[in-house]
Amino acid sequence: LYCSSLKRTREFAQILKKECQWKATVTEDPRLDELDYGLWSGLSSEDIVARGWVIDLQQWNDRCVWPSEAQWEGSAELIRSEVEEFVQDLVQ
Repeated sequence: LYCSSLKRTREFAQILKKECQWKATVTEDPRLDELDYGLWSGLSSEDIVARGWVIDLQQWNDRCVWPSEAQWEGSAELIRSEVEEFVQDLVQ
């Protein structure tokens, strides 16, 4: 059972393991970590709009375009690469 290195995903994996009575071990992998939303971290969509990022939010929601001014960490290419690497490791 794989999860990201975030505390809440580890806890959820443990809940799944217990409730489903799985004998699998829970394995953390940071390649499954979520995006770092930079200046958007912890904000609701309404908060983001109120701060003037209406178009950026629309582009993110509609076309997965990363907002240039929100200081997100990484890149879409990096995330894709990490997930592809994780999947290849599973296949092997």
